[in-house]
Amino acid sequence: MKNNLFKINNIVWDCTKKELKATGLPTSIPLFEVDSEDDICDRLSDKYGFCIMSLEYEPIEDEAAAELQMLNDVVPGWTESRPGGLVCNNSRQGGIIDCTIGTNNWFVIFNDGRPLRTDFPTRRDAIEAFVRIQRASTFVTSEVNVVV
Repeated sequence: MKNNLFKINNIVWDCTKKELKATGLPTSIPLFEVDSEDDICDRLSDKYGFCIMSLEYEPIEDEAAAELQMLNDVVPGWTESRPGGLVCNNSRQGGIIDCTIGTNNWFVIFNDGRPLRTDFPTRRDAIEAFVRIQRASTFVTSEVNVVV
């Protein structure tokens, strides 16, 4: 059975503001895969451990374009060699996401010197890792700036 891709927005979790801040629960997910739209809330709850009070979603037809948009939402300036292929961004916050020839595993190179991340089975897995790592470092930086 072919899975369906959705962009999830305006997620309202059944938790306190303190829990929301402490857990870093997302309020949007640019690319989420489920068997059917009826599974969205259950799958999100299973993945994050909190129930959902409400959300909005829209189907995604072009997976490669959605992946590129996911990257550009975090760090603008990403381009791809071809749909579904290598993606790169030469800014300091960007990097390269590509696939090895021998194993077909995907990897992430960060332009700012963070360690190479390897062995992702799909391009989407590598992109999601980049986005997660970038958002986590932005969150930590923001928190540090607030404390100082």
